[in-house]
Amino acid sequence: MHSDKSPLYILAIDCGTQSVRALLFDLEGNLVSKAQIHIEPYFSSHPGWANQDPSTYWDALCLACCALFAGTTVDKNTIKAVPHHPAGNTYQPGQRRQTPEAGHGLVGPTDSEAIA
Repeated sequence: MHSDKSPLYILAIDCGTQSVRALLFDLEGNLVSKAQIHIEPYFSSHPGWANQDPSTYWDALCLACCALFAGTTVDKNTIKAVPHHPAGNTYQPGQRRQTPEAGHGLVGPTDSEAIA
């Protein structure tokens, strides 16, 4: 349990095309600890598509967080926030998006595919 005298932290997650990183910051914005798990590059089953199995990201996220906490003495109960910012090329199930090359037309992923 968190006491009023314990410092608080923010856990940030960076899911990229080549790795997933877990970063721990104090409330002043100082990086306290970090861990990075490399992932296999995406594959392309169709021109203009960039596919990645969603479990690749989930597994890497779990490994990155475990590595992060294995390398620090920070108590998990002192994490105040885990921000979420779906921006850029983030995939959300059921989402359809325009191809950036053509500026029109739809890339049609299924809910079981992730677009990188």
